[in-house]
Amino acid sequence: MAELVKAQIIPEAPGKVTDDSRTGSPIPVMFNPESVSIVKSNTWTGDNNKSDAPTQSFTKGDPAEFKFSKLIFDTTDRLSDSNRSVAVHTDALLELMRMDDAKKRPPWIRFVWGPISSFTAVITMISIEFTYFAQDGTPLRAEVDMALKQFRDDNDWRFQNPTSLTPDPGRLHQVVIGETLESIAFKHYGRRGQWRDIATHNRILDPLSLAPGTYLIIPEQKAVSHS
Repeated sequence: MAELVKAQIIPEAPGKVTDDSRTGSPIPVMFNPESVSIVKSNTWTGDNNKSDAPTQSFTKGDPAEFKFSKLIFDTTDRLSDSNRSVAVHTDALLELMRMDDAKKRPPWIRFVWGPISSFTAVITMISIEFTYFAQDGTPLRAEVDMALKQFRDDNDWRFQNPTSLTPDPGRLHQVVIGETLESIAFKHYGRRGQWRDIATHNRILDPLSLAPGTYLIIPEQKAVSHS
């Protein structure tokens, strides 16, 4: 049986004005979306001929839109955890709509799920519905809908290998069965000891919990400590 591949939201790295192609730490989706849709339209203008079907001239391409619905976040298994509120996860999504002071705009993102990768996009809408609560009112389950709009002209963003669709090719690694952080570090850096840099960059607290199908951002070699 094939391993379940979890979707991830890959945000732009914060605070870099001169380089808007770098990616930050991925935000994992707890449960994959119920549906995904892509909408692309072009603007055409009819000529001035008085006709039932005037000849159309291409005016411009319009930004594509990418929508997904019912991303479910659930923390009902963490009732004894002081940080059990599902808002911890939904707040991370809302943070992606806040203006970055250095860039004077919110960050772009990419949605990646197996062979599906969105174009480089900005979030135009997030709808969060809390559907289950603890007795003290703490939200424990949420359903999230998101709408994205194309941020810039990407060369290709159709369904294919997601590594070829990232802003910086080669920095996105999908974990396969049998891989460890040490083996991934050796593959990308030639040194197993640099697994800690990958773990830190991807906010991995337990290296043994690395699940097949997970996407990892591999930090730049020059940004990795050699101590």
